[in-house]
Amino acid sequence: MKGKNMSDHHPLDVWPLPREQKPMFINEPWLIDDSIYFESYKQMMSLREPEDQPDNRRVYIPLDWNKSAFLRRLDHVLSKYPDITWRNESNVRSEVRSILAQIEIYDQLWFVREGNYKTDENHMICGHSQHATIVIQEMIKRLETVDTCEDFPYDIIDELKKEYSL
Repeated sequence: MKGKNMSDHHPLDVWPLPREQKPMFINEPWLIDDSIYFESYKQMMSLREPEDQPDNRRVYIPLDWNKSAFLRRLDHVLSKYPDITWRNESNVRSEVRSILAQIEIYDQLWFVREGNYKTDENHMICGHSQHATIVIQEMIKRLETVDTCEDFPYDIIDELKKEYSL
């Protein structure tokens, strides 16, 4: 950073104006911060509040959720671990599960927008959005190419196929 001011490192937007008319704010910081760990629902809910530290500032980082972005993230995870073994399987699994957690919310958003749900005697019958199903199908194709002798990714592939009726 020779010759640059500290303020030149990152463009800071103190009052960002998103392109979308209705941006989505999801208050689940553990989706992007792997260091956050919780043991109970109560503890998880308390993490939604900013940390009570004198130097704390809650930062909102825009994160695009679309097919291309999800698959790019998966490809990145898989490229970081070209040889998945019992030693790193837990790390890979955790990173893939983080992407899947994002897709779950993406799925909920599109499911409601697409209006694919049906009601049966005043109960909503849940399903999955077309958007998320397409992403999951492509993720499965990519996960099926992973060469490993452990459970990963086969257990996740089986879960996804069952959940999305594929």
